Amino acid sequence: QRTTEIRTAVDRDSIKIGEQINLKLQFEADSLPDIAFPEKLSFGSFELLEAYPLDTLFVEDKYIFTQEYALIHFDSGKHILPIQPIKINQKIF
Repeated sequence: QRTTEIRTAVDRDSIKIGEQINLKLQFEADSLPDIAFPEKLSFGSFELLEAYPLDTLFVEDKYIFTQEYALIHFDSGKHILPIQPIKINQKIF
């Protein structure tokens, strides 16, 4: 059994006002887990443009799950994306 580790990434570290940024959450599992994302997503001062369908790949005897979001922001300054809790097999990560 693998230790579950959620990897997060954004496609850039700076944006212009009104420019889209893409957030990716990814983790691996040995089997198909019960996955639950929050019903009400919170991206702090960013607005959600689109939540893409969960992508599942089976590669070399493991599943790779990827959830992507398109976000936008309309204020200047430094902004931080808050942690997104994910429930995997009844455990929150």
